[in-house]
Amino acid sequence: MHNLGKVADIKGDYEQAKKYHEESLAFKKEIGDKNGMADSLQSLGNLSVDQGDYEKAQKYFEESFAIKKEMGDKKGMASNMNSLGCLSSFQGDYDQAKKYHEESLAYNKDIGSKWELLFLWATLE
Repeated sequence: MHNLGKVADIKGDYEQAKKYHEESLAFKKEIGDKNGMADSLQSLGNLSVDQGDYEKAQKYFEESFAIKKEMGDKKGMASNMNSLGCLSSFQGDYDQAKKYHEESLAYNKDIGSKWELLFLWATLE
């Protein structure tokens, strides 16, 4: 379901994408797959950004972050912080965007993710 949602989003079929992501989230909750839940929430956040619903996107990204934090998944936490940073930039809140990107940078440093570090340094320049 999750990948079907991504395909529908790419094709611009937002209603179908939302349906797939919500079904994926419900299934992941049912089986107790926290990582899958966080990924579905992240995808719902991305979909909300695509639709211009930034308030809902922030809610999804923060909920995904909370799960990743509970799991101790720094790579996932870094990704969520990056998404929140981009979202803040879209909203014109560049100070907050910088804070989120710096937090993402710190998580990526902790895990030694060189590719993400390169991307984030370029973003913060």
